[in-house]
Amino acid sequence: MEWVVMRRRGCYAIASLAILCFAIAYAALARPSAVADELWFDPESAEESASELGPDVELRPSRVRYLQADTLMLGYWRAATNQPIVIRTIDENNVYPGPTLITANDAMLGLQAGPQITLGVADEFGDGWETRYFSLLGGRQRAVATGDNDVALAGDIGLVSIDFFGVEQIAVESVGDLHSIEVNRLREWGGFTWLAGVRYLRLYDRLTITSNDSETDSFAQYDLRTANNLFGAQLGLRRSAEVGRLRWQVDAKAGLYGNSATHNQSVVDFPNPEPPFFLREWCPRSRGGAAFIGELEFGLSYAITANWNARAGYRMLWVEGVGLSADQLDFRDITAADVAFSTAGGVFMHGASVGFELTW
Repeated sequence: MEWVVMRRRGCYAIASLAILCFAIAYAALARPSAVADELWFDPESAEESASELGPDVELRPSRVRYLQADTLMLGYWRAATNQPIVIRTIDENNVYPGPTLITANDAMLGLQAGPQITLGVADEFGDGWETRYFSLLGGRQRAVATGDNDVALAGDIGLVSIDFFGVEQIAVESVGDLHSIEVNRLREWGGFTWLAGVRYLRLYDRLTITSNDSETDSFAQYDLRTANNLFGAQLGLRRSAEVGRLRWQVDAKAGLYGNSATHNQSVVDFPNPEPPFFLREWCPRSRGGAAFIGELEFGLSYAITANWNARAGYRMLWVEGVGLSADQLDFRDITAADVAFSTAGGVFMHGASVGFELTW
């Protein structure tokens, strides 16, 4: 329950931060222009405007505001690990392990979807500001092994437990989500638009291993939860061009980040009595470290009208230096005090996006 409350609070904080960023961006981009020296002009009418308003007026290039709304669909990949999670025993009374039924790879998250909102302003030279929020929500993957009272958890935990050895079914499930907020300054130079900004990324990952046994009418559960909070700065560049109604764009960004990561896990056997019987009590861990984020995005848009564009794209996102629940699996018969926490993991996500763009 405590972790559910913490996760909800984290989502509320992320949503509040996103709203704050967009409110600040909107206030900056939609500021009134009643004062003559704050007016923006089209270059073609600059001379005429200057003659009408006087020599003391500062003329600036015309600018365009844009709002982009997209749906992301990204596949999830992490470094392969064939660590056995569920095995088949020779028989119910034989502790000698049999073939592996489920490994950590079988519970790897698959396709995840979520929204992306981008708000920006840029003049005709490409100089401006841009803020973006996107999330991947509800990622879930489940693997189930069944048998005739011959399914067990790998390692010593399976041997010392009641409901993790010689059971009918063990299910392994992964869930996770990702949130990213960034603000970038855009500057045109050398034929490219250069980006410099700050970013916050949160990666949450949970892995549960649950057994069911009809003979004891009970279950056991190994529960692992990991959260990563990355804060840092990034640099990048953008290249774009127009061909008729079509416009293509390539973005590349990379940055170094500090990671404030937390992890918790427990193993409970035969939880029906109150209180339940813990083979391993909850053992919260936290640590800081350095992380890296790299991103490459290809986009294509088609001008439907003067202000509306249809968008499609492909993105690759690489996050390194994070803690993943699968990397914290420990099947030894140990106490909570002996549990270690590693943030040496990495994830790679790639996939497509579709949406629209409004310019004004």
